[in-house]
Formats: sequence, C-alpha cells, structure tokens
Amino acid sequence: MAKFRSWRAVGILLLGIVLAGTLSAVSSARKSEKLRIVGVYAVGSDPYWVSLKCGAEAAAKSLGVDLTMQGPATADIPAEVSTFNSLLISKPDGMYVAPYSPTAFIASVQKAMSQGIPVVSVDGTLAKKTEYMTIHTSYNNVGQLFFKAVGSAMHGKGTLGIVAFSPPKSNPVDGLRYTAGLPLLKKKYPNIKVLPIQYAKADTAKTASIVSAMISGNPELTAIYTTNGPEGAGAASAIQAAHKTGKIALVSFDATPFEVAGLKSGKFSALISQAPYLEGQYTVQQLVTYLKSHTDKSTVKPSTRFFLPTPLKILTKANINTPTGKKFSYRASC
Repeated sequence: MAKFRSWRAVGILLLGIVLAGTLSAVSSARKSEKLRIVGVYAVGSDPYWVSLKCGAEAAAKSLGVDLTMQGPATADIPAEVSTFNSLLISKPDGMYVAPYSPTAFIASVQKAMSQGIPVVSVDGTLAKKTEYMTIHTSYNNVGQLFFKAVGSAMHGKGTLGIVAFSPPKSNPVDGLRYTAGLPLLKKKYPNIKVLPIQYAKADTAKTASIVSAMISGNPELTAIYTTNGPEGAGAASAIQAAHKTGKIALVSFDATPFEVAGLKSGKFSALISQAPYLEGQYTVQQLVTYLKSHTDKSTVKPSTRFFLPTPLKILTKANINTPTGKKFSYRASC
C-alpha cells in the first residue's frame, strides 16, 4: 500500500511537471506570436486620423505588430460602434477606439476587456472608466490657448461665432476646446459678444452653411472659431465666398494640410494643433507593453497610469515653418 502511494505521488509529480512544461510552452508561444492590433476611428479621411494612423503604423513596424485600422468615412457614431463590434468578433490581441460618444462604446469595450483584450481610447475617453487606458491631448492649458489665439485675432473686441462638433455633454473633449476659454475671454474682454454656439459634427458643407448664415445675420462679425479641421475648412470657404477673407479672423483647432496652407496664405489667423502622430505611436506601444506582460487572456482592468497626455501648440505664420511647427502639422498620407 505504501509502495502504491509512493508511485502515485511520483505520477502526480510527473504530471505536474508535464503540465507546467505545457503551460510554459503555451505562454512562450503566445509571446512569440505576432500580435494583432486593430483600431477604430471616426472620420477615416480626416488628416488627424491619417496622422494618428501614420504614428501607429510606425510603432507597429518597429515592434513587429500586425495593425489594421477601420471606421466610417464620416462622423457616424452607430457605424463606428458597429465597426468596433465586428472587429471584436475577430478576436484581436488589442484594440483602440476614437470614442466620439462617451457612452456609446461602454458596453462593447467592457465586453472586449472581459475577454482579455485591452482597449485604449484615443482622442477622447469614456464617461465610465472602462477602457485599459486613454491617450489624448492634455487640455490643462486649452483655455489659455483659446484665449490667447482668439483674443489676439480679435484684438480684444467685436463679435465671435463658434462652430463645434456637438454639445459638450455628448462630446466633452470637443466641448473643452471652447468652454475652457470662454470665461477667460469674458473676464479679459467683456465687450466681446459671443453668438450662440452652432454644431456641425465635422461636416464641412454644413459648417459652410452655418458660417454663411452667421455672416449674413451679423454684419459686425469679427471672428469665427471652429473646433476641428473639417469645420475649419467649411468656415474658410464661407468667409472666402462672402469676400471677407482677412476681414473676419478665423481660428481653428487642428492643423490639417488645408488649414496649414490657409494659415500661410492668410485665410487663418491661428491654429491650435494637437499631436496625433504621437497619439498613434503611444497607443500601439502601450498595447504591446501590456500584451507582452499578460499572456493568459484574463480580464483586463484599467491601468493605474490611466491617462497618457499629448501636447497642444498654437501655430501662426511666425512658427509654422519651424522644425517644431512642422511636427505639429498633420499629414495627408504616410
């Protein structure tokens, strides 16, 4: 009986060694497999997302990662959610998403994280801390930048029109691009009149129509401020059509190739630029770092270092051609 127990103990020990070796082999195999990361954007043709894709692809190439990026051609939130869910079915190793709605992606991101798939949000974050990490522009000084760019363009007086993506409650990040600076503008320049905020959802044609109406209804209009590149392009075309270029100042967020060319030619007074190329690089790097240290596909939890910021910069005619200015100019292609 004792001998039987002894042999059984040896058998259990050998089985444990075999299992440990198998698990180790599986773990090593996962570590050696080429990781697959997918990204979901909101406006695929926008140079902001092209620039982010360029940064992500550069990081993926240097790290030996398979990377794909998909999304609707326009800012269509249901279509973006559908794209995310379709890509999730393919079981990628990691995902990132541009959440143009702070609530619409929560359930889908929770599902991915529960399956061991880390999700990073870029250019925005979710209303509930659901994702692994968020990487977007630091808005700590966005109010000061808005105040400086707009106040300077208006010389402290006149009437200001603002065209944003959507109301702040539905897109808090976009909302910060003007809500953080308006109190400073009002305090320093109480005589500046701010028209009711208009919303265009990054639609260039709709923005042009809105700005045309602003110009017709407000002969004293001094400046227009837009919160992203497509709206900046629409505003520029409306001002030009009204023969008001140089008479109505235009300040916009982002630095698309169109906006940069317009800044150089005088269509724009200033641009407040983000760093999407860096966002793309950071996103892939953070996902790969996580995946290489977590090979068991266990539920992913939000990182203790949850927010990784990227910088903002005001671009003007004076600095657009400098090395730093060029780094903040968006790309039309990689």
